[in-house]
Amino acid sequence: MPSVKEVFQMIDQQLKEDISRAEGIVAVYQFNLSGDEAGVYQVVLRPDAGFVIEGEQEPSDCTLSMDSEDFKKNGGRGIERNGGVYERAASH
Repeated sequence: MPSVKEVFQMIDQQLKEDISRAEGIVAVYQFNLSGDEAGVYQVVLRPDAGFVIEGEQEPSDCTLSMDSEDFKKNGGRGIERNGGVYERAASH
């Protein structure tokens, strides 16, 4: 199972390779993770760019708080093209 950091690196890479995955979404999703791999990550989606930031750097539009193990059990999900919150980062 990849680490939390590796999951966010995969999301970042996928957004940079194909921003159309988040087409029509302009938002900052913040993940407040507790537990063994505690940390704060933001997924930033803009019309012309998408990327991941470690730490709290921008005001968030949606904040999700959970244990890092629960985050990983959910498959390390990121942002879904249809406007939902989750899609397997490793499936694309």
